[in-house]
Amino acid sequence: LMCCLMFERDFYKSQCRKFPREGKDYENNRGARERISGVDIFNETVEVRNAEGLRRKIPLSEFNRSYMECGCRQGQNGGRPQPPPDEAAEQEPDLDNLDEREEL
Repeated sequence: LMCCLMFERDFYKSQCRKFPREGKDYENNRGARERISGVDIFNETVEVRNAEGLRRKIPLSEFNRSYMECGCRQGQNGGRPQPPPDEAAEQEPDLDNLDEREEL
């Protein structure tokens, strides 16, 4: 059982690194600003919500090609800014110390 749990934990850790953070604002290549409203790590999709509240799901690969975090130049880290070194630890959840009651 423990080997299965370790595999699952490693899968979640690797998948979470690929996705944008929920609640962050991104701009698509047409200039429209949208907010991340959800991610699906199993189907590798990102759900975005526009200013009118309309939601749509797009493949992660399309998101990485077509979106950049607001205030960032495209082409650097998939449009996501690199955090300063002292803030890097705060950017990713620490799944090693995740409380069993918390959900991913």
